[in-house]
Amino acid sequence: MAKIAIITDTHFGASKSDEWLLQKQMDFIQGTFFPALVEHHIFDVIHMGDVFDNRQNLNTKMLDTVYSGFFAPLRDSGVNLRILLGNHDIYYKNTNRYHSLFPLPDIFDNVTLLDCFDDYMIAGEPFAAFPWINNDNLEQALHHAKTSHARYAVGHTNIIGFEMQRGRLADYGLTAETFQRFSLFLTGHFHLRSRKGNIVYTGNPYFLSWADYNTEKGFAILDTETGELSYIANPDDPYVRLQYDAIDHSTFDPAAYQGKILELQVKDFAVSDHAEFRVLVDELQKACYKFNVVVQSNIETVSDLSEAVKLDSNGGISAKDTILACIDGIEVQGMDKTRIKAILGNLYEGAQA
Repeated sequence: MAKIAIITDTHFGASKSDEWLLQKQMDFIQGTFFPALVEHHIFDVIHMGDVFDNRQNLNTKMLDTVYSGFFAPLRDSGVNLRILLGNHDIYYKNTNRYHSLFPLPDIFDNVTLLDCFDDYMIAGEPFAAFPWINNDNLEQALHHAKTSHARYAVGHTNIIGFEMQRGRLADYGLTAETFQRFSLFLTGHFHLRSRKGNIVYTGNPYFLSWADYNTEKGFAILDTETGELSYIANPDDPYVRLQYDAIDHSTFDPAAYQGKILELQVKDFAVSDHAEFRVLVDELQKACYKFNVVVQSNIETVSDLSEAVKLDSNGGISAKDTILACIDGIEVQGMDKTRIKAILGNLYEGAQA
């Protein structure tokens, strides 16, 4: 019996290599991921893509942190690491030829890149690999999906009908039927954990933005003998929403939110006249990593910003479509959405010219 750890979408260097976020990432890797490998006697790890966040530029300080805090400990512990190419790992969107992962096997002898559509032996079990699929390699991917003899497959793929963000299903990409020959197809790319039939999005390991609010994060462990998939949760969710009216000031402790990203929801700005509110805000600003007050008055916005995020055909965020979707999600009496969207659309196009 062999157990394999499945991790994906680590996005090291996210938010322009924000050091607070990078520390959160390392805290999970070293405080949750590594101990779980030891506890479960795991010596094989598959990373399903998007190791780094920025496809074109890698911060050297971030690289030093990740090399010494993630890659080197795996090597020194005798853990074999196989890595797929994700869409954030490649330089161009329409070819996998140039990518940020190419030096890794030369630096760390325990690293193998799964950069071809092929079957790879991992812990004595053949795995079909599906690195990022684009127009340049689509035919190869489809051929491999039809001819592979592996029981298990791993990928970094966009599959129609799965949640890209909460409440938004992918309406482009490959169909689930493409991978029907496999008993289990594990994939990265979408950060929400979900499963339909034999296809599983295992989800990313930690919370990167408000789009991850109130979702499950962590990594998976696959038992190759039974096909059972289990999860190790990330217990550190830094995103917190509080309603001011629900706070009991006699017992509330701002220090409990040290280092958190907190959104305090109020009914209107009239509350800012209260000395009690101003004291609370001051204390939370000191305790939190990021703090914001959100007014909920006569404006109803989309229930979560993630519902308004629109992706382009390559899986990246479409800024223009997202802006226009946010306008669609706002309801204000007398608001001329058509005119506002036209103005913002013209401004965006002008900025891109």
